[in-house]
Amino acid sequence: MSGFTTAFREEIIDTVQRSPLILTRCVDRATVARLSAWVDQLCDEDWQAGDGSGHSWTEHHFNTEALSRLCSEVPILGALGKHATSTVAWVNRFRHGEWIASHRDAGGDLQCIVPIAVPASCAGGQLWIGSPGQVVPALPGDVIVFNAAGRAHGTSTITAASAQRVTLNIRYWLPSAPPEIPTYANRNGP
Repeated sequence: MSGFTTAFREEIIDTVQRSPLILTRCVDRATVARLSAWVDQLCDEDWQAGDGSGHSWTEHHFNTEALSRLCSEVPILGALGKHATSTVAWVNRFRHGEWIASHRDAGGDLQCIVPIAVPASCAGGQLWIGSPGQVVPALPGDVIVFNAAGRAHGTSTITAASAQRVTLNIRYWLPSAPPEIPTYANRNGP
């Protein structure tokens, strides 16, 4: 992939606008284990709580150097990052009683979600895209690509006391898209 042409950019966005693209087993187990250990370290650092406007979660934004190191181990993320005009990355952690309500994000062309920990379906915390009944069956090591600004999405409430949902999230602005990165106050997602 030497660069994004306008046609290629439009084709990607058109594809993920219709439905999320799920790349199964895109991240090997060793990398998922390293991501999980990295998230465990973050748990002792500065997590930002959800703002109570229909959302409940914690998240941690991290710097470009950390993002570059992580993405270099996941080919699709590294390739998108090389061609994006801007990126924003964060980790979400949902625990017992937490969720994120239906919303569309304020910007970006594509978003990738890499599940790191996923609760059993009976424990709640399922990601859905489109409507609450359209659950995305992704497991640790999969990569979900979709247009988070163009499609409603959220998670169900985690009901099991010991369950958690942890995801690495990266939003990309592609060439020919406005490079401005909006400021978020946790009202419409990061």
